[in-house]
Amino acid sequence: MILARVEWTGAKEAIERLRKRQFKLTGKDPVMYGKIQQVIYKSTSVNFASKGRPQWVARSPSYEAWAMKKYGTFWPPLLMTGKLLDTTLKSIQAPWEHANNVHRLNIKSIWYGTSHQYGATINLKGRTYKIPKRKYIVIQASENRKIKDIIKQAMKG
Repeated sequence: MILARVEWTGAKEAIERLRKRQFKLTGKDPVMYGKIQQVIYKSTSVNFASKGRPQWVARSPSYEAWAMKKYGTFWPPLLMTGKLLDTTLKSIQAPWEHANNVHRLNIKSIWYGTSHQYGATINLKGRTYKIPKRKYIVIQASENRKIKDIIKQAMKG
């Protein structure tokens, strides 16, 4: 049996060289994308916690009456079940698809999510319902600056 002891010096520098090499070969910087994910995750969490930035449109009185009857309590818009928040945050944390530098959110309840993000009119059982626009993924100006700074830092290497 042969035993060998390897002294690893300069590990941080070696990891950094590998990261830069990966970026050079693929155009993807995992550290940069991870930092951007953190900014978007925090932003989306704050959006839900503050019930929108700007504030989400209130529910209609008829929907409020139905929701109180069904659930027995009051929940702000988009927070009744918590599924939209959970799937959105999990999607932000998931590995990113790098197609033309666009992150595609993989939200299971995509119809529900997009109908609130952009607004919609639906027909259900012979009735027409208008869903107002309630943007829950909104990047604020300060967060946009943070993302730009992250990208600039990554470009400097």
